[in-house]
Amino acid sequence: YFNTIRTIKELFKFDKSYNKKQFIAVASGMLLFITIVGVIQQPQCQAKDNKLAKQIALNNKQVKKHNQALKEGKLDNANVVSADDLKKYDLSKKQLDKAKSMKMTAVGDSVLADGSNTLQGIFPNMYVDAKVGRQSKEAVEIIQNLAQENKLAPTILISEGTNGPFVGNEINDIMTAVGKKRQVYWINVHVPTRRWQDQVNKDLATANKNYKNLHIIDWYSYSKNHTDWFYGDNVHPNPNGLNYYGKFVAKHIVK
Repeated sequence: YFNTIRTIKELFKFDKSYNKKQFIAVASGMLLFITIVGVIQQPQCQAKDNKLAKQIALNNKQVKKHNQALKEGKLDNANVVSADDLKKYDLSKKQLDKAKSMKMTAVGDSVLADGSNTLQGIFPNMYVDAKVGRQSKEAVEIIQNLAQENKLAPTILISEGTNGPFVGNEINDIMTAVGKKRQVYWINVHVPTRRWQDQVNKDLATANKNYKNLHIIDWYSYSKNHTDWFYGDNVHPNPNGLNYYGKFVAKHIVK
């Protein structure tokens, strides 16, 4: 899809020799073609699995409640590390102490919505904004608005790219809004049923070289040979997979 858009741009670069009617005709044709391609390749990575849909719906309710308690400063014993925590998350006492005290902002799509409850269990001071079907462009607006309202935490977690490729400057726009002083952890994508998977992960790897405060969590490489970690769509971690997902993300942030 990304390459299709780029090719179209090259084919239809404005030529000064065109008259007004020719330009309008070409532009109209281009718009029609893009619309058709968009319909054909519209991202389908939605939470269709009934169990998954129910889990995300439950997570959304819990996250809303957790976010509100976080806002009001009413998270009782949230920073206390228990023996069960040490066993459940396979993290050291030092790592869990750090995780539970970190102030974080997480923005993403349905994969984050699926894992939100797990992540807030490890990072109780994490504010989560996740939505099924969210595109990277929407995430840019959310990050920009939070930055303008001075509501971004020192540590940012991003889970975007599942529902389509980066077709503009989304990564740059997010990093610009975040600024150089915050640390950004971006979970790359495991979406083998969509051809943009490799392009998204390649773009993130390239961006990682350009920003010192951007850290890519390579969930794709870690999970690609474990279909048993996912629901039937092979995109969203199932309850067993979330155990690995949560630990993997956490270890990269608190290391």
